[in-house]
Amino acid sequence: MLLMNGLKALLRGENVIFKAVIHPNDDSALQIQQRNKLQRTPHWNLAVEDFILRYLNDAAKMKGAEGNFELGSALFLYNSETPCIVLGRNQNTFAETSLQKLAHLDREILSSSAPLVVRRRSGGGCVYHDSGCLCFSFIGDRKYYNPCENLKVIESAVHQSFNKIFFSSSRRLTRTSAKIHTTIGPRHDLFLNGKKITGSAMRMLQGSAYHHGTVLVTSDIANVSRYLKPLKFQNDAVSVLTKGTPSVRSPVTTLAAEGRACSNAVISDGEIFQHVIESIRQSFEVNETTSKGRTLCHVVDLLEDGGAELKDISGRIEQGINEISQWNWTFGENPEFTISILHDSNVPPFTITGRRTVARLVALGLKKVVISVKHGRITSFEMESRDRPCEQGLLEAIHGYLNGRPFRRECILAESTKPLNESEIMMSNKTQTYDKEGKDNFTCLLELICDACNL
Repeated sequence: MLLMNGLKALLRGENVIFKAVIHPNDDSALQIQQRNKLQRTPHWNLAVEDFILRYLNDAAKMKGAEGNFELGSALFLYNSETPCIVLGRNQNTFAETSLQKLAHLDREILSSSAPLVVRRRSGGGCVYHDSGCLCFSFIGDRKYYNPCENLKVIESAVHQSFNKIFFSSSRRLTRTSAKIHTTIGPRHDLFLNGKKITGSAMRMLQGSAYHHGTVLVTSDIANVSRYLKPLKFQNDAVSVLTKGTPSVRSPVTTLAAEGRACSNAVISDGEIFQHVIESIRQSFEVNETTSKGRTLCHVVDLLEDGGAELKDISGRIEQGINEISQWNWTFGENPEFTISILHDSNVPPFTITGRRTVARLVALGLKKVVISVKHGRITSFEMESRDRPCEQGLLEAIHGYLNGRPFRRECILAESTKPLNESEIMMSNKTQTYDKEGKDNFTCLLELICDACNL
Protein backbone atom coordinates (compact mmCIF):
# COMPACT_ATOMS: atom_id res chain seq x y z
CA MET A 1 0.00 0.00 0.00
CA LEU A 2 1.54 3.29 -1.10
CA LEU A 3 2.05 6.31 1.12
CA MET A 4 -0.55 8.45 -0.63
CA ASN A 5 -3.07 5.62 -0.46
CA GLY A 6 -2.39 5.45 3.26
CA LEU A 7 -3.01 9.16 3.60
CA LYS A 8 -6.24 8.86 1.64
CA ALA A 9 -7.32 6.07 3.99
CA LEU A 10 -6.91 8.52 6.87
CA LEU A 11 -9.33 10.86 5.09
CA ARG A 12 -11.86 8.02 5.05
CA GLY A 13 -11.63 7.73 8.81
CA GLU A 14 -9.47 4.59 8.70
CA ASN A 15 -6.33 4.08 10.77
CA VAL A 16 -2.87 3.67 9.25
CA ILE A 17 0.46 2.52 10.64
CA PHE A 18 3.41 3.86 8.65
CA LYS A 19 6.69 1.97 9.14
CA ALA A 20 10.27 2.90 8.32
CA VAL A 21 12.18 0.48 10.52
CA ILE A 22 15.42 -1.39 9.90
CA HIS A 23 17.30 -3.26 12.58
CA PRO A 24 21.00 -4.01 11.88
CA ASN A 25 20.23 -7.74 11.92
CA ASP A 26 17.41 -7.36 9.38
CA ASP A 27 19.25 -8.04 6.12
CA SER A 28 16.05 -8.32 4.06
CA ALA A 29 14.92 -4.81 5.01
CA LEU A 30 18.36 -3.43 4.24
CA GLN A 31 18.21 -5.04 0.80
CA ILE A 32 14.80 -3.49 0.15
CA GLN A 33 16.09 -0.06 1.08
CA GLN A 34 19.17 -0.46 -1.11
CA ARG A 35 17.08 -1.73 -4.03
CA ASN A 36 14.77 1.27 -3.81
CA LYS A 37 17.77 3.61 -3.41
CA LEU A 38 16.04 5.29 -0.50
CA GLN A 39 18.40 7.69 1.30
CA ARG A 40 16.92 7.45 4.78
CA THR A 41 18.55 9.81 7.28
CA PRO A 42 17.39 11.16 10.66
CA HIS A 43 16.30 14.28 8.77
CA TRP A 44 14.27 12.11 6.38
CA ASN A 45 12.40 10.51 9.27
CA LEU A 46 11.45 13.87 10.75
CA ALA A 47 10.54 15.33 7.35
CA VAL A 48 8.16 12.45 6.58
CA GLU A 49 6.57 12.84 10.01
CA ASP A 50 6.10 16.56 9.39
CA PHE A 51 4.65 15.88 5.93
CA ILE A 52 1.99 13.58 7.41
CA LEU A 53 1.20 16.15 10.11
CA ARG A 54 0.75 18.96 7.58
CA TYR A 55 -1.28 16.76 5.25
CA LEU A 56 -3.72 15.99 8.06
CA ASN A 57 -3.75 19.64 9.09
CA ASP A 58 -4.86 20.64 5.59
CA ALA A 59 -7.45 17.87 5.67
CA ALA A 60 -8.73 19.04 9.07
CA LYS A 61 -9.27 22.52 7.65
CA MET A 62 -11.32 21.02 4.82
CA LYS A 63 -13.26 18.98 7.34
CA GLY A 64 -14.02 22.13 9.29
CA ALA A 65 -15.37 23.76 6.15
CA GLU A 66 -17.39 20.78 4.96
CA GLY A 67 -18.07 18.99 8.25
CA ASN A 68 -18.84 15.71 6.54
CA PHE A 69 -15.96 13.37 7.34
CA GLU A 70 -13.83 12.10 10.21
CA LEU A 71 -10.05 11.81 10.10
CA GLY A 72 -8.43 8.52 10.96
CA SER A 73 -5.43 8.14 13.28
CA ALA A 74 -1.87 7.57 12.08
CA LEU A 75 0.98 5.88 13.90
CA PHE A 76 4.45 6.35 12.42
CA LEU A 77 7.11 3.87 13.60
CA TYR A 78 10.72 4.43 12.61
CA ASN A 79 14.31 4.13 13.76
CA SER A 80 17.61 5.66 12.72
CA GLU A 81 20.46 3.66 11.26
CA THR A 82 22.66 6.72 11.80
CA PRO A 83 23.21 7.51 15.51
CA CYS A 84 22.01 11.02 16.23
CA ILE A 85 21.31 13.43 19.06
CA VAL A 86 17.88 15.00 18.62
CA LEU A 87 17.23 18.24 20.47
CA GLY A 88 13.95 19.96 21.24
CA ARG A 89 12.95 23.07 19.31
CA ASN A 90 13.96 25.44 22.13
CA GLN A 91 17.13 23.74 23.35
CA ASN A 92 20.79 24.71 23.12
CA THR A 93 23.20 22.31 21.43
CA PHE A 94 26.13 23.43 23.59
CA ALA A 95 24.22 23.04 26.85
CA GLU A 96 22.63 19.66 26.08
CA THR A 97 25.40 17.47 24.70
CA SER A 98 28.92 16.53 25.67
CA LEU A 99 30.27 16.46 22.13
CA GLN A 100 32.29 19.56 22.95
CA LYS A 101 33.92 17.80 25.91
CA LEU A 102 34.60 14.54 24.10
CA ALA A 103 36.10 16.14 21.02
CA HIS A 104 39.08 17.37 23.00
CA LEU A 105 39.78 13.92 24.37
CA ASP A 106 39.91 12.34 20.93
CA ARG A 107 39.00 14.68 18.11
CA GLU A 108 40.00 12.27 15.33
CA ILE A 109 37.98 9.34 16.65
CA LEU A 110 35.01 11.52 17.48
CA SER A 111 34.87 13.11 14.06
CA SER A 112 34.45 9.70 12.46
CA SER A 113 31.98 8.18 14.91
CA ALA A 114 30.16 11.06 16.57
CA PRO A 115 26.39 11.12 16.12
CA LEU A 116 24.67 13.76 14.07
CA VAL A 117 23.10 16.65 15.92
CA VAL A 118 19.51 17.25 14.78
CA ARG A 119 16.98 19.83 15.92
CA ARG A 120 13.35 18.74 15.69
CA ARG A 121 10.28 20.96 15.40
CA SER A 122 8.65 19.83 18.65
CA GLY A 123 9.57 20.96 22.15
CA GLY A 124 10.74 18.71 24.95
CA GLY A 125 14.16 17.42 25.88
CA CYS A 126 17.22 15.96 24.20
CA VAL A 127 17.19 12.28 23.18
CA TYR A 128 19.55 9.81 21.51
CA HIS A 129 18.48 7.82 18.45
CA ASP A 130 20.20 4.73 17.09
CA SER A 131 19.07 1.57 15.35
CA GLY A 132 18.02 0.04 18.68
CA CYS A 133 15.74 2.95 19.56
CA LEU A 134 12.20 2.60 18.23
CA CYS A 135 10.57 5.97 17.62
CA PHE A 136 6.79 6.38 17.59
CA SER A 137 4.60 9.25 16.46
CA PHE A 138 0.83 9.39 17.01
CA ILE A 139 -0.48 11.81 14.36
CA GLY A 140 -4.08 12.83 13.93
CA ASP A 141 -6.92 15.26 14.39
CA ARG A 142 -6.07 17.77 17.10
CA LYS A 143 -9.36 17.15 18.89
CA TYR A 144 -8.20 13.60 19.64
CA TYR A 145 -4.81 14.73 20.98
CA ASN A 146 -4.27 12.65 24.12
CA PRO A 147 -0.64 11.88 25.09
CA CYS A 148 -1.70 9.98 28.22
CA GLU A 149 -3.77 7.59 26.14
CA ASN A 150 -0.93 7.19 23.66
CA LEU A 151 1.52 6.31 26.41
CA LYS A 152 -0.87 3.67 27.68
CA VAL A 153 -0.67 2.12 24.22
CA ILE A 154 3.12 2.03 24.50
CA GLU A 155 2.99 0.81 28.11
CA SER A 156 0.67 -2.04 27.16
CA ALA A 157 2.96 -2.97 24.27
CA VAL A 158 6.01 -3.02 26.57
CA HIS A 159 4.26 -5.45 28.93
CA GLN A 160 2.98 -7.58 26.08
CA SER A 161 6.29 -7.86 24.27
CA PHE A 162 8.23 -8.38 27.51
CA ASN A 163 5.98 -11.29 28.48
CA LYS A 164 6.21 -12.88 25.04
CA ILE A 165 9.97 -12.61 24.85
CA PHE A 166 11.14 -13.33 28.37
CA PHE A 167 8.21 -14.75 30.37
CA SER A 168 6.89 -17.42 28.00
CA SER A 169 6.66 -20.94 29.40
CA SER A 170 9.35 -22.13 27.00
CA ARG A 171 11.94 -19.85 28.59
CA ARG A 172 13.18 -20.28 32.14
CA LEU A 173 13.50 -17.23 34.35
CA THR A 174 16.64 -16.79 36.40
CA ARG A 175 14.50 -15.21 39.14
CA THR A 176 11.25 -17.01 39.80
CA SER A 177 9.59 -13.83 41.08
CA ALA A 178 10.79 -11.66 38.20
CA LYS A 179 8.29 -8.98 37.23
CA ILE A 180 8.34 -5.67 35.47
CA HIS A 181 6.89 -2.49 36.84
CA THR A 182 6.02 0.47 34.63
CA THR A 183 4.93 3.99 35.53
CA ILE A 184 4.02 7.04 33.47
CA GLY A 185 5.66 10.23 34.70
CA PRO A 186 4.21 13.75 34.77
CA ARG A 187 6.24 14.75 31.70
CA HIS A 188 4.74 11.91 29.67
CA ASP A 189 7.73 9.64 30.18
CA LEU A 190 7.52 5.88 30.66
CA PHE A 191 9.66 4.24 33.34
CA LEU A 192 10.50 0.52 33.43
CA ASN A 193 11.53 -0.78 36.85
CA GLY A 194 12.29 2.76 37.97
CA LYS A 195 14.41 3.72 34.95
CA LYS A 196 13.37 5.75 31.95
CA ILE A 197 12.65 3.82 28.79
CA THR A 198 10.50 6.35 26.92
CA GLY A 199 10.60 10.13 26.55
CA SER A 200 8.13 12.10 24.48
CA ALA A 201 7.29 15.51 23.04
CA MET A 202 4.43 17.13 21.16
CA ARG A 203 3.62 19.53 18.37
CA MET A 204 0.23 21.01 17.50
CA LEU A 205 -1.00 22.82 14.41
CA GLN A 206 -4.42 24.38 13.96
CA GLY A 207 -6.16 21.17 12.94
CA SER A 208 -3.69 18.36 13.63
CA ALA A 209 -1.16 17.32 16.23
CA TYR A 210 1.44 14.70 16.94
CA HIS A 211 2.79 13.13 20.08
CA HIS A 212 6.08 11.40 19.42
CA GLY A 213 8.72 9.68 21.49
CA THR A 214 11.29 6.94 21.82
CA VAL A 215 11.35 3.41 23.19
CA LEU A 216 14.82 2.21 24.18
CA VAL A 217 14.61 -1.39 23.02
CA THR A 218 18.21 -2.45 22.33
CA SER A 219 19.99 0.93 22.27
CA ASP A 220 23.59 1.38 23.34
CA ILE A 221 23.08 2.78 26.84
CA ALA A 222 26.76 3.70 27.10
CA ASN A 223 26.32 6.14 24.23
CA VAL A 224 23.13 7.56 25.72
CA SER A 225 25.06 8.43 28.87
CA ARG A 226 28.15 9.43 26.93
CA TYR A 227 26.55 12.05 24.71
CA LEU A 228 23.51 13.32 26.61
CA LYS A 229 25.33 15.32 29.25
CA PRO A 230 25.54 19.10 29.56
CA LEU A 231 28.86 20.77 28.94
CA LYS A 232 29.10 22.31 32.40
CA PHE A 233 30.85 20.17 35.01
CA GLN A 234 32.32 21.18 38.35
CA ASN A 235 35.95 20.96 37.21
CA ASP A 236 35.44 21.85 33.57
CA ALA A 237 36.95 25.00 32.17
CA VAL A 238 34.12 25.49 29.67
CA SER A 239 30.61 26.35 30.83
CA VAL A 240 27.42 27.48 29.12
CA LEU A 241 24.73 29.83 30.42
CA THR A 242 21.65 29.71 28.21
CA LYS A 243 17.99 30.68 28.08
CA GLY A 244 17.18 27.38 26.39
CA THR A 245 14.89 24.71 27.80
CA PRO A 246 17.00 22.27 29.84
CA SER A 247 16.46 18.54 29.66
CA VAL A 248 15.29 16.73 32.79
CA ARG A 249 17.72 13.84 33.08
CA SER A 250 16.88 10.43 34.52
CA PRO A 251 18.60 7.03 34.73
CA VAL A 252 17.77 5.05 31.60
CA THR A 253 17.50 1.40 30.65
CA THR A 254 16.43 -0.73 27.70
CA LEU A 255 13.77 -3.38 27.41
CA ALA A 256 16.43 -5.88 26.34
CA ALA A 257 18.65 -5.15 29.35
CA GLU A 258 15.80 -5.52 31.84
CA GLY A 259 14.64 -8.76 30.23
CA ARG A 260 18.05 -10.36 30.07
CA ALA A 261 18.61 -9.49 33.72
CA CYS A 262 15.81 -11.84 34.73
CA SER A 263 15.81 -14.46 31.98
CA ASN A 264 18.26 -16.85 30.41
CA ALA A 265 16.40 -16.73 27.11
CA VAL A 266 18.67 -16.70 24.08
CA ILE A 267 17.13 -14.19 21.71
CA SER A 268 18.68 -11.71 19.31
CA ASP A 269 18.28 -7.96 19.39
CA GLY A 270 16.48 -8.16 16.07
CA GLU A 271 13.87 -10.59 17.42
CA ILE A 272 13.27 -8.38 20.46
CA PHE A 273 12.84 -5.37 18.19
CA GLN A 274 10.30 -7.14 15.97
CA HIS A 275 8.31 -8.32 19.00
CA VAL A 276 8.04 -4.74 20.26
CA ILE A 277 6.87 -3.44 16.87
CA GLU A 278 4.20 -6.13 16.63
CA SER A 279 3.05 -5.49 20.20
CA ILE A 280 2.70 -1.75 19.54
CA ARG A 281 0.68 -2.50 16.40
CA GLN A 282 -1.70 -4.74 18.31
CA SER A 283 -2.01 -2.32 21.22
CA PHE A 284 -2.72 0.58 18.84
CA GLU A 285 -5.44 -1.34 17.02
CA VAL A 286 -7.11 -2.43 20.27
CA ASN A 287 -7.09 1.12 21.62
CA GLU A 288 -8.55 2.60 18.43
CA THR A 289 -11.30 -0.02 18.39
CA THR A 290 -12.13 0.51 22.07
CA SER A 291 -11.96 4.32 22.18
CA LYS A 292 -13.20 5.29 18.72
CA GLY A 293 -14.86 2.17 17.33
CA ARG A 294 -12.42 1.94 14.42
CA THR A 295 -11.58 -1.60 13.41
CA LEU A 296 -9.86 -1.10 10.07
CA CYS A 297 -6.11 -0.45 10.21
CA HIS A 298 -3.70 -0.45 7.27
CA VAL A 299 0.06 -0.99 7.50
CA VAL A 300 2.29 0.93 5.07
CA ASP A 301 5.97 -0.04 4.82
CA LEU A 302 7.65 3.13 3.57
CA LEU A 303 10.94 1.34 2.95
CA GLU A 304 9.32 -1.10 0.54
CA ASP A 305 7.00 1.36 -1.18
CA GLY A 306 9.01 4.52 -0.79
CA GLY A 307 11.70 4.11 -3.42
CA ALA A 308 9.38 4.73 -6.35
CA GLU A 309 6.23 6.16 -4.84
CA LEU A 310 7.85 8.88 -2.74
CA LYS A 311 8.97 10.56 -5.95
CA ASP A 312 5.44 11.91 -6.31
CA ILE A 313 5.79 13.96 -3.13
CA SER A 314 9.57 14.13 -2.92
CA GLY A 315 9.54 17.88 -3.43
CA ARG A 316 7.71 18.56 -0.17
CA ILE A 317 9.73 15.99 1.75
CA GLU A 318 13.02 17.26 0.31
CA GLN A 319 12.03 20.77 1.32
CA GLY A 320 11.48 19.56 4.88
CA ILE A 321 14.84 17.77 4.88
CA ASN A 322 16.64 20.87 3.64
CA GLU A 323 15.00 23.09 6.25
CA ILE A 324 16.05 21.02 9.26
CA SER A 325 19.50 19.99 8.00
CA GLN A 326 20.80 23.55 7.61
CA TRP A 327 23.32 24.96 10.09
CA ASN A 328 21.05 27.97 10.57
CA TRP A 329 18.35 25.65 11.92
CA THR A 330 20.44 23.20 13.94
CA PHE A 331 22.82 25.69 15.54
CA GLY A 332 21.62 29.12 14.46
CA GLU A 333 18.32 28.54 16.27
CA ASN A 334 20.09 28.02 19.59
CA PRO A 335 18.55 30.25 22.26
CA GLU A 336 20.78 33.13 23.33
CA PHE A 337 23.75 31.88 25.36
CA THR A 338 27.11 32.77 26.84
CA ILE A 339 30.05 30.36 26.74
CA SER A 340 32.89 30.89 29.21
CA ILE A 341 36.42 29.53 29.07
CA LEU A 342 37.85 29.89 32.57
CA HIS A 343 41.07 29.06 34.35
CA ASP A 344 40.81 28.72 38.11
CA SER A 345 44.20 28.71 39.80
CA ASN A 346 42.84 26.13 42.24
CA VAL A 347 41.99 23.71 39.46
CA PRO A 348 44.49 22.20 37.00
CA PRO A 349 43.95 23.74 33.54
CA PHE A 350 41.06 22.01 31.78
CA THR A 351 41.00 18.99 34.08
CA ILE A 352 38.45 17.40 31.79
CA THR A 353 38.12 19.49 28.68
CA GLY A 354 40.94 20.40 26.30
CA ARG A 355 43.99 20.14 28.56
CA ARG A 356 46.43 21.25 25.88
CA THR A 357 44.15 24.00 24.63
CA VAL A 358 43.84 25.62 28.05
CA ALA A 359 47.52 25.18 28.74
CA ARG A 360 48.26 27.18 25.61
CA LEU A 361 45.70 29.84 26.50
CA VAL A 362 47.18 30.07 29.99
CA ALA A 363 50.63 30.43 28.42
CA LEU A 364 49.30 33.56 26.75
CA GLY A 365 48.42 34.92 30.16
CA LEU A 366 44.67 34.42 29.75
CA LYS A 367 42.44 33.75 32.74
CA LYS A 368 39.00 34.18 31.21
CA VAL A 369 37.36 34.29 27.79
CA VAL A 370 33.61 34.97 27.53
CA ILE A 371 31.67 34.86 24.26
CA SER A 372 27.97 35.78 23.95
CA VAL A 373 25.95 34.39 21.04
CA LYS A 374 22.47 35.28 19.78
CA HIS A 375 20.75 33.81 16.71
CA GLY A 376 23.95 31.88 16.04
CA ARG A 377 26.10 35.02 15.82
CA ILE A 378 28.66 36.45 18.22
CA THR A 379 27.38 39.58 19.96
CA SER A 380 30.16 40.23 22.47
CA PHE A 381 33.64 39.02 23.40
CA GLU A 382 35.56 39.55 26.64
CA MET A 383 39.06 38.52 27.77
CA GLU A 384 40.90 38.81 31.07
CA SER A 385 44.56 38.19 31.83
CA ARG A 386 45.75 36.65 35.07
CA ASP A 387 47.64 39.70 36.34
CA ARG A 388 45.97 42.77 34.89
CA PRO A 389 43.34 43.77 32.29
CA CYS A 390 44.10 42.83 28.70
CA GLU A 391 45.59 45.55 26.57
CA GLN A 392 42.77 47.52 24.99
CA GLY A 393 44.23 47.22 21.50
CA LEU A 394 44.05 43.43 21.49
CA LEU A 395 40.56 43.33 23.00
CA GLU A 396 39.20 45.84 20.52
CA ALA A 397 40.84 44.05 17.59
CA ILE A 398 39.43 40.64 18.55
CA HIS A 399 35.99 42.02 19.42
CA GLY A 400 35.80 44.02 16.21
CA TYR A 401 36.74 40.97 14.19
CA LEU A 402 34.35 38.52 15.91
CA ASN A 403 31.32 40.76 16.42
CA GLY A 404 28.45 39.62 14.20
CA ARG A 405 30.19 36.52 12.87
CA PRO A 406 28.41 33.14 12.91
CA PHE A 407 29.61 31.05 15.85
CA ARG A 408 31.23 28.40 13.69
CA ARG A 409 34.86 27.62 13.06
CA GLU A 410 35.05 28.30 9.33
CA CYS A 411 33.46 31.73 9.76
CA ILE A 412 35.68 32.72 12.68
CA LEU A 413 38.86 31.68 10.89
CA ALA A 414 37.83 32.70 7.37
CA GLU A 415 39.73 36.00 7.36
CA SER A 416 41.96 35.64 10.40
CA THR A 417 45.12 36.63 8.57
CA LYS A 418 45.60 40.07 10.09
CA PRO A 419 48.87 39.98 12.06
CA LEU A 420 49.02 41.64 15.46
CA ASN A 421 52.29 42.77 16.99
CA GLU A 422 53.93 40.81 19.76
CA SER A 423 52.99 43.30 22.48
CA GLU A 424 49.29 42.91 21.66
CA ILE A 425 49.26 39.13 21.71
CA MET A 426 51.54 38.89 24.73
CA MET A 427 49.21 41.21 26.65
CA SER A 428 50.67 42.64 29.82
CA ASN A 429 52.75 39.69 30.95
CA LYS A 430 56.00 39.99 28.99
CA THR A 431 57.42 36.80 30.49
CA GLN A 432 55.01 34.53 28.62
CA THR A 433 56.10 32.93 25.36
CA TYR A 434 54.16 31.21 22.64
CA ASP A 435 55.20 29.00 19.76
CA LYS A 436 53.49 30.48 16.74
CA GLU A 437 54.12 27.37 14.60
CA GLY A 438 54.34 29.51 11.50
CA LYS A 439 51.07 31.35 12.15
CA ASP A 440 50.51 34.86 13.38
CA ASN A 441 49.36 35.18 16.98
CA PHE A 442 45.97 36.61 16.04
CA THR A 443 45.09 33.47 14.08
CA CYS A 444 46.53 31.17 16.74
CA LEU A 445 44.46 32.79 19.47
CA LEU A 446 41.27 32.43 17.43
CA GLU A 447 42.08 28.78 16.70
CA LEU A 448 42.59 28.08 20.39
CA ILE A 449 39.24 29.67 21.22
CA CYS A 450 37.57 27.56 18.52
CA ASP A 451 39.25 24.44 19.89
CA ALA A 452 38.12 25.22 23.43
CA CYS A 453 34.52 25.57 22.23
CA ASN A 454 34.88 22.59 19.85
CA LEU A 455 33.88 24.59 16.81
